[in-house]
Amino acid sequence: MKKKLTKKMKLKTVLIFALVFIVFMALSIRLIYINRVQGSQFERQVLAQQTNYNRILQDKRGSIFDRNGTILANSLSTYNLILDPQVISVSRENVKNNIIFALENYFDIEKDLLNQYIENPQGRHYVPLIKNMSYEEKQNFQLFLQEENIQNAISGVWFEEEFVRNYPFEHLASHVLGFVNANEGMWGIEEKYNDLLKGETGRAFGMVSEGFYVNTEVKEPKNGNNIITTIDYTIQHYVERAVREFNETYEPLNTTVIAMNPNNGEILALANNPNYNPNDPRNLDDFFSQEEIDNLSSEERLNFLNGLWRSYAINNTYEPGSTFKPVTISAALEEGILTGDEIFECEGSVNVAGTRIGCWSREGHGEQTLSEVLANSCNVGMVQIGELMGKEIFVEYQRNFGFGERTNVDLLGEASANNLLYNVNNMGPVELATNTFGQTFNVTPIQLITAISSIINGGELLEPHIIKQIIDDNGAIIDSIDKKVVRNIISKDTADQVKEYMFDAVEVGTGHYASLEGYEIGGKTGTAEKLPRGNDKYVISFIGFTPIENPEIILLVISDEPSVPNASSSLVVSLFSEIMQDILPYLNIYPAE
Repeated sequence: MKKKLTKKMKLKTVLIFALVFIVFMALSIRLIYINRVQGSQFERQVLAQQTNYNRILQDKRGSIFDRNGTILANSLSTYNLILDPQVISVSRENVKNNIIFALENYFDIEKDLLNQYIENPQGRHYVPLIKNMSYEEKQNFQLFLQEENIQNAISGVWFEEEFVRNYPFEHLASHVLGFVNANEGMWGIEEKYNDLLKGETGRAFGMVSEGFYVNTEVKEPKNGNNIITTIDYTIQHYVERAVREFNETYEPLNTTVIAMNPNNGEILALANNPNYNPNDPRNLDDFFSQEEIDNLSSEERLNFLNGLWRSYAINNTYEPGSTFKPVTISAALEEGILTGDEIFECEGSVNVAGTRIGCWSREGHGEQTLSEVLANSCNVGMVQIGELMGKEIFVEYQRNFGFGERTNVDLLGEASANNLLYNVNNMGPVELATNTFGQTFNVTPIQLITAISSIINGGELLEPHIIKQIIDDNGAIIDSIDKKVVRNIISKDTADQVKEYMFDAVEVGTGHYASLEGYEIGGKTGTAEKLPRGNDKYVISFIGFTPIENPEIILLVISDEPSVPNASSSLVVSLFSEIMQDILPYLNIYPAE
């Protein structure tokens, strides 16, 4: 049976509902008041304890290695101590005190300076306090925080990781590597492959509330790719040591050496001296006194540095002189103009279109075979070969051997020398005559060694290269650079014949100082008088290879204006021999029993 509510119970229920309603209405009115009257004040208080941050995370530039994994260039971590005044200003008081205590006591940073940053943040999130700290210094500070038991009660101070480019062997291979300025490559591999070596920066961003990081998001940086070169550190070291000693003795404007594998175009060493230290590429202390440096104008300084950073082997041109003669002889043999059985007569000079062209031997060489013409470096004999060949064939083969066009070596700023060669239309009898023995036109060192390599490898003109592989940050291979044949120029029979002539040039000819006991060395000397003629300024050179039958290495040595009266190629022949004595055993090329 349903119980009826009494009058007293009904009254009590009404009173309870009335009380609840009154409380609810009071709360509602208070909330409306707070929202309308004091809401903006509370909002400002909350927002004052929050701030956003956005940090750049530096990417790591890829390393450069030699062919055997020796590091030639890498990026070392360094750390900057960064103060974030905006974050600290919204932190709790104990956090602020911890920060000031830690920085003042560990780094001796003035308390007044820290307070100035914190009390007047001006929206700043990035104030570098100490730069270029080592990893050990960073770790020691973090240990200090742990010892003081404040490592978890500190914010607004962080370490920014940066990377400093490092060249552990300093001057070694500087013209191959180049250098870095603000993570942008300058010269050499650093500039040529800048986009591959560079990575992509990352970012860390989010919100800080009352000194605590919330809603943090991180986009990790992507590190750059690594490059493995064809350079052999040991060979490069031998070359640079010998060249440095040579320059100290003879004081030329420049000495250049290129070592290459003639069978695949891989450059094993490339050195120019003077060179520079990529760790400090603008340092002039090795070249001038402090007084001279102080007196240099900005233009003078820049011109000198640009000249220093240029690679003579790639960017400069010179007259090749007699090192070009094997090219002329190869062309004549390949065309059937010569067979090798001819006899040439040298009386010390020859008249060409009314111009007397002399041989270096003023008395003349007399009767000579083709092999003797090359071995004795007879200019008159070469002129006679040119007359038999004619300018059309000569120009065709000069171009076929790659002169007048870039080799496409993978370094920056290669010269072509195209405008420094004659063509069929502007080559007269005298120009043809002097061109046959390597004068009155210019080449680059890399063109010359590439052309002679095509003779000794059986006739293939190859594209020289200094990059072997490109690998990503995880070790995966992105690209491999293999042998690339540009074209076939001469037959193997012609190549073998000229190789024998070049062997004779070392055994019994002008290159005899290049001979090494137990080794079969082939080569050719070169001496070119610089313009204007008659000033006793010469570019002397030698190009040589071994073994004769199956050459494994070719070496070009050039010295520009050595400070020796009537400088002869014998100086660089001796330099060649010194380098080869070190290189050949290292390459497991030993003298015959």
